[in-house]
Amino acid sequence: MDQRVTEALTREWVRRRRFQLVDHADRADLVLKGVIRSVSVAPVRFDEQGRATEYQMTLTVSAQLLTGGSEKPKVLWEDKNFSRRTSYDVDVSAADYFDRQIEAMDRVSEDLARALVSAVLEGF
Repeated sequence: MDQRVTEALTREWVRRRRFQLVDHADRADLVLKGVIRSVSVAPVRFDEQGRATEYQMTLTVSAQLLTGGSEKPKVLWEDKNFSRRTSYDVDVSAADYFDRQIEAMDRVSEDLARALVSAVLEGF
């Protein structure tokens, strides 16, 4: 999940074209730091036999926007419980359960990236 979130955030920053990305934090004016706090998957709908037919995936991160290039960075923006969720259907007899879960991971990562970049830009 960490790679998906990192890639989605990178794509979103590039798409917005407001900041130039650099490859090292010591060369940056601003640094976005974050930690994935949790990824959870829970069934939310069931068939007549009690088998799950829909799941909800929730991704929660703790994120900070910090000043760069100084020994004591200043926190400019922070959200310790930034989260997004997505739902996905599964056919209990299908063999594509894990494919659906991977697609959901991609969707929730992209949604989180869009929302996180928007929140940072609005709060900055």
